[in-house]
Amino acid sequence: LYGLVASTAVSSFLNCTSLFVAFALDHGSLHYGQLFLFIGKCLLASTAIVASCTFVQSYFSSPTFMLQVVSVLLCVGLSGVGYFAFCMILQMKESQWLLRRLRKKA
Repeated sequence: LYGLVASTAVSSFLNCTSLFVAFALDHGSLHYGQLFLFIGKCLLASTAIVASCTFVQSYFSSPTFMLQVVSVLLCVGLSGVGYFAFCMILQMKESQWLLRRLRKKA
């Protein structure tokens, strides 16, 4: 599972970097203060992903294939819930927007 976490982090970083460069080239100046505050909040919220994957890896590791599949699914589910909870605690506009949209659908 550590490889899954590492590969997700690296691909997200590369994606963010390429989008950052493309946006800066297309639109010019960026609001760097707001941008770095947002990135800091995302990094802080990502601690939930690391914590949940570490928890799942240490308590639910198994040699059988099916239990490994369940372990990965549990890791992804707990990571998503934890990340969203941290985003709500940090009052990120995107998570609050998503919550409003989900409440409208229900």
